[in-house]
Amino acid sequence: MTLMALDENVSFFHGAPFLPSSERYHELRLAYGAVPAKKIVTGVQRLATVITVAITTLR
Repeated sequence: MTLMALDENVSFFHGAPFLPSSERYHELRLAYGAVPAKKIVTGVQRLATVITVAITTLR
């Protein structure tokens, strides 16, 4: 999914390194503090497309 996101000009981090426990979670971390609001909306839309395609192809 990481490569698919990069193809859409967005990226994310797996959430596990940012969590206090070593339990496995199905989360990701988004960093958007230095991004204008309009670009955040576009980025989330692109990431949603990537996630939808990934879920569809995994079924």
